Amino acid sequence: MMTIEKLMQCPDSQLPMRKATGEELDQLRARQQAGNLFNRLGRKVDVPITAGYVSEATQTFYCEVNEVVWLVAEEAISLTS
Repeated sequence: MMTIEKLMQCPDSQLPMRKATGEELDQLRARQQAGNLFNRLGRKVDVPITAGYVSEATQTFYCEVNEVVWLVAEEAISLTS
């Protein structure tokens, strides 16, 4: 059976993505609470960080909001900054 995880591809690299771990979500939430969570366009991220997907190739996080994953490269959040 095909699952969404098998279909998810990074918009930049076209490589597979995986569900974000609890630890990654916690780190993103901590950055958000500190006011230090921005997307690639430099806009502050204010949506609740509850789920999302990670691109290992680009070390970026794509938010899932209301069961919809935002696969817009400019909306990606760096995991390394």
